[in-house]
Amino acid sequence: MAENHIIKYEDDKKIIKWWYNRHEDEEYVEVYEKVEDFINNLILHCPDENFKMVRYYGFYSNKNKPLLEKVYELYGIKKKKHIKNLKERKKT
Repeated sequence: MAENHIIKYEDDKKIIKWWYNRHEDEEYVEVYEKVEDFINNLILHCPDENFKMVRYYGFYSNKNKPLLEKVYELYGIKKKKHIKNLKERKKT
């Protein structure tokens, strides 16, 4: 959850107001809840200690990078060039 989704925090009442866009219909939803409940719900999304997460798998994994580069070459797709530092950026 991004920090800018938090609208208001009422310290005296220990209530937090935050918003999100519902995935089903992209409707804007505001939520009022106790701080303890908010933190408990937020902690549920943290992975367990030493839990291995995979970012890329299958065709886009590092193992298949040479194959992916050949496919790009066959289809004539140009890969984005990453500019490493400010000096190279100014040259381009």
